[in-house]
Amino acid sequence: MNGSPKQPLSPIAFGKIAMVVTIGGMGLLVVYVYLVPRLIEGGIRNQVYYLFLVLWGLICAVVLFGVMRSNARFSDKRRGTFIELRGPAVVFFFVVGNGLYLIPQAESFDLTVRFHEADDQGKVVTTGKVFMDLDSDRRIGEINSSGEANFKEIPQKFWGAEIKIHPQVEGYEETSIPVTVKSKSRTIDLGLKRERPLSMLRGTIVAAPGPKKQIKLFVDGAKGEGQVDDFGRFEFSVKGKEGEVIRLKVYADGQLVYDDYQTLPGPVTLLLRKP
Repeated sequence: MNGSPKQPLSPIAFGKIAMVVTIGGMGLLVVYVYLVPRLIEGGIRNQVYYLFLVLWGLICAVVLFGVMRSNARFSDKRRGTFIELRGPAVVFFFVVGNGLYLIPQAESFDLTVRFHEADDQGKVVTTGKVFMDLDSDRRIGEINSSGEANFKEIPQKFWGAEIKIHPQVEGYEETSIPVTVKSKSRTIDLGLKRERPLSMLRGTIVAAPGPKKQIKLFVDGAKGEGQVDDFGRFEFSVKGKEGEVIRLKVYADGQLVYDDYQTLPGPVTLLLRKP
């Protein structure tokens, strides 16, 4: 403690300032408490808490050193660094520093992901696994009999951010689905597309351009790929049901020699043009 420093204003003036700041601080406190759920959803609760803390640090400094004419001095010497605070700064940094030490830890939230068929929302998907990527943290959830996968304690920083979800359900397409969590219910509904059935495409290539040519067959958009044997015959699986029309392309040594539509499952006979 040291001698009382000269005050630039009278205690009455400081009292009025303290009253105004205190009313503002109380108003902010009421607003803060009222808006806590929204602040959590927006991921800015701690930022608003910090502003509230700074205001109350100023109120304490004004009351103690302006109205009550208190004084203080704080010094700290560590690792070759000297820090000295005098007057209102001591209380201000004491209040703010302790408030930051006690600041609420970042909240987490729970998320429920519900699955149904994309073409029939009333048909619930009740089996399978779900992978959720939270940066480098991959979570795995099981889809229960209610068609839900539950994920607990997701860090608050992912609220309002894009999260990748990868469902793996037999009979349905595997895909990465980006979602953004903003709903108060913390529930996301996702529709899964049924995987296209597999059919065998059979056929023969005639007038093939030379025995040394490497021939490959591709089905456009269906992830089907095949090769021919020494007699020009081919048979390979294609995503699509029987009777479906697919676009078949044939390459000889990397050059397109056939491009036309065929009907599953064949058999088809292909006459190749010269590359």
